Amino acid sequence: MEKPIKYVKAAVTNSCVPACLAMVTGKTLKRVIKDIYEHWENEGRYSGLDDDIVDQYLSKNGYAVQRISHEYEPNKLLIPKWPVKPFAPIHIVDVWSSNPPGMHAVVMLKDGTVYDPSNKRIKDISMYQRVFAITGVWKVTDKIFDVK
Repeated sequence: MEKPIKYVKAAVTNSCVPACLAMVTGKTLKRVIKDIYEHWENEGRYSGLDDDIVDQYLSKNGYAVQRISHEYEPNKLLIPKWPVKPFAPIHIVDVWSSNPPGMHAVVMLKDGTVYDPSNKRIKDISMYQRVFAITGVWKVTDKIFDVK
């Protein structure tokens, strides 16, 4: 049986991705930011975190990911019937949000329920203006390797 997700609020500017990582891994926002401190201090707190940091953090903590982007590379074709239905136990979804305005990350469960770290009232992906990418996340092991 899967653990229920615990909602984590994006308590500081540009912390939606760390808040999503906290919800996925069951850690606190403070712990995630401490774990990625170098990236957070250098760019994350100013402009957010990119997919590479998400993938590396999840991998380090025993998760596998599969990302599907609306714009299929290398042909730059838009995937029809977008967004795709949930395909993993949990997802991190890149969306365009109006509140807060701009690029944003949210968590989506396999039943489609959304946990928005900046707006607790939003519960469905259709409430966003655009969905850019959906990253499916699977727990693989407790921990693959230790980085100090």
